Amino acid sequence: MIQIHALPAFNDNYIWLLQDLSSQQCVVVDPGDAAPVLEWLAQNPHCRLTDILITHHHNDHVGGVVEL
Repeated sequence: MIQIHALPAFNDNYIWLLQDLSSQQCVVVDPGDAAPVLEWLAQNPHCRLTDILITHHHNDHVGGVVEL
C-alpha cells in the first residue's frame, strides 16, 4: 500500500512524498526545498528515500534535488 504525504514547502506549495508501507521506500515529487523532506525522513528513520520525480525544471520544483 502507498501512503501519500503532503509536505508544506515555501508559503504556497507542497512536496509530495509517496511511502511504500511494505518496503518502507519513499519517493518525492518536485522537491523545491530539501528541508521538509529531510525533516520528514528524520522523523521516520525506518523509511529510505529511493527516488526523486521531477515534473518540470522550475526552481520551486527542483531546488532541493542536489541536497537530497
